[in-house]
Amino acid sequence: MAQSLKLMTVQVEQLTPSIKKFVFASADDSRLPVWEAGAHLIFELPNGLHNSYSLANDPAERGRYVTAVLRETKGHGGSAYMHDAVKVGDILKVTGPQNNFPLAKDATKHLLIGGGIGITPLLAMGYRLREMRADYHLHYCTKTAQDTAFMDEVKDVFANRVTFHHDGGDPSRGIKLAEVLRTQEPGQHLY
Repeated sequence: MAQSLKLMTVQVEQLTPSIKKFVFASADDSRLPVWEAGAHLIFELPNGLHNSYSLANDPAERGRYVTAVLRETKGHGGSAYMHDAVKVGDILKVTGPQNNFPLAKDATKHLLIGGGIGITPLLAMGYRLREMRADYHLHYCTKTAQDTAFMDEVKDVFANRVTFHHDGGDPSRGIKLAEVLRTQEPGQHLY
């Protein structure tokens, strides 16, 4: 069952022109709940919105939660609030962690495909898969290298198990899904 938590903002970092990274710790120095790769938190924002953001850090870490938020210009205001109002020292109320996107425990191989801000749960999965010494590969598509959130961290976690695709904003130049998905191996799981 998901818990209600109060988290203190301990770091805010501009990762790309439109994506900010947020690092949170317990507001009362209590231990943060354990979570698994693929999990998210539901932020109960002071502007009345409830937004879900995936956790991106190593699930083995117990002292912090890391997420990233894409500023949506045509959204309902949650991402704009996170970008414009949330500062270091702010305390936010969240529910979670919850996981509707877990790793398949019975998979023999893991194929991860993500674009833009979709890297957040996949990065956490990469940490866990590396720890498990699993067979995994990530295809990560963004407009440009400058628009690639967590670039250095992704390179570190995935090493030679990542293929970057930069499409310049034209999806027809992005990941060639037919090619990537052409060969399916028994026991392979797609995320």
